[in-house]
Amino acid sequence: MRYVEDFIGAVKARKAEVAESLAHGNATDYAAYQRLCGVIQGMQASLDILENLLREEEDE
Repeated sequence: MRYVEDFIGAVKARKAEVAESLAHGNATDYAAYQRLCGVIQGMQASLDILENLLREEEDE
């Protein structure tokens, strides 16, 4: 489980970095803004999928 926890922590940290970058106005144009938003959405989707898989594993 350690690797899973490490992965979750790393993804959450990176997601926070990207969100902070957006909050500081580092998107140079609308396309960059969309890309960064997509990165955040992708990371959240991966966390959601992993959470669902772990929940299913516990139910078995």
